[in-house]
Amino acid sequence: MAFDFFSFHRNEAPGATTSRRGNDFPEAKGDANALLRADLGALRDRSRALATSNAYGTKALELLTNHLVGRGIMGVPMLNGIPDEAAGALWEDWANDPSECDYNGQLPFGGLQRLITRCMVEAGECLILRVNAPGNRTVPLRLHVVEPDFIDSNRRVADQTSETVDRVGVRVSRGRPTGYWLYRRHPGDILGTTAQSTLHSADNVIHAYRKDRAGQVRGFPWCTPILLNLKDFHDMLDSEQLRQKMATAYVAFITDINGDRADKVEDIGEIEAGSVEVLPPGRDVKLSSPPQAPNFESFTTVMLRQIAAGYSVSYEGLTGDYSRVNFSSARMAANDFELTIQGWRASAIYPWLNRIWGWWASAASQDATVTWTPPHRRLVDPQKEVDALVKQIRAGLMSWPDAVRSFGGNPTALLQEVANVNAQFDELGLIFDSDGRFSPQTGVRVDPEPPELEEGNEIDANQP
Repeated sequence: MAFDFFSFHRNEAPGATTSRRGNDFPEAKGDANALLRADLGALRDRSRALATSNAYGTKALELLTNHLVGRGIMGVPMLNGIPDEAAGALWEDWANDPSECDYNGQLPFGGLQRLITRCMVEAGECLILRVNAPGNRTVPLRLHVVEPDFIDSNRRVADQTSETVDRVGVRVSRGRPTGYWLYRRHPGDILGTTAQSTLHSADNVIHAYRKDRAGQVRGFPWCTPILLNLKDFHDMLDSEQLRQKMATAYVAFITDINGDRADKVEDIGEIEAGSVEVLPPGRDVKLSSPPQAPNFESFTTVMLRQIAAGYSVSYEGLTGDYSRVNFSSARMAANDFELTIQGWRASAIYPWLNRIWGWWASAASQDATVTWTPPHRRLVDPQKEVDALVKQIRAGLMSWPDAVRSFGGNPTALLQEVANVNAQFDELGLIFDSDGRFSPQTGVRVDPEPPELEEGNEIDANQP
């Protein structure tokens, strides 16, 4: 759009013009909750439909889930700045046992993280309910993950003079959620549901969603910006597939050139490959010409790039097409995507992980805090990137524990594992190049103590 000099000097910004060019410009009026109340149900249903029927919708879900939480973000209990081994052992025992942490007894904590994240991306939000489990052998706590359909969105109070109002099924007091109106069963349950919802305290409910606007109390499906584009692209691929199928099924039309034997048309049947047919005098055969779709590949690429941008993922990650990628471009794309993932973890993942840790620490009577270690990013070129990481550690730009965490590891556990392995090597008399205590070429043990200076050769620190 060219800069409109005259509109600017009429105190009208070009983007807000009311001329013919701006008459059909879509406008999103009202706060985020007003839009949610009107459109959330339809957006959520359509997002789920495309996630199950469209290959690229499914791929985007898997891609985002894998990068956000992977096999699960690892929690390390910390006490006074150092790992708390007792709390860590109890946490691992609880988190790795589905019968302890999952209300349904099916998934470990890492699996629950994937379930919550996938639901949040697909439906825009997810609910986690705290369930007291006095029968547990570790910690009396279980997590019940439910879909956002359980929220009664019709619960809303129009009186804005009160400090406590209900907005789209969420009770808000002075800007903070204090309760949720929930059904007993899913509204789409085949067994039916109760029409009456009850208020649950926010202390026992975690509402996981990505907050994009100030004051927003519910979450939009992440595919909202490109929902129509994805549907149109899905229909276009179906039409193109049908066109290609029709193109392989030629239809022959027999015409009477002279027009004098219309009542005696002979059927020549199906034409087999390689056959030669002799037509009667005055007959001609014409084959159908199915319509073509010019520039289909280039148009498909443009559409897929738009869909990838709507999900904030890379085109190559969405499609698996790395034909136009080299190391530099792949590294730049990976860095950009990693920044996006880190931002989403900070705003949409860690908040509910910290709430879960608070529940667990309270139920386990633990004073430890927690440090979350996300799964590491896959390296584009391991040799180049590891060499760069080693140089950062040697230059003091990164600590060794931070480097271990960047690979999704636990520094304390890794140190203990290395010590145990080295002890086994020493016991068996084995020397490997990976053992830094020995020279990689000669196998001679490196002296850990610096050589003593002979008398008279001491260094005077006061000398320049």
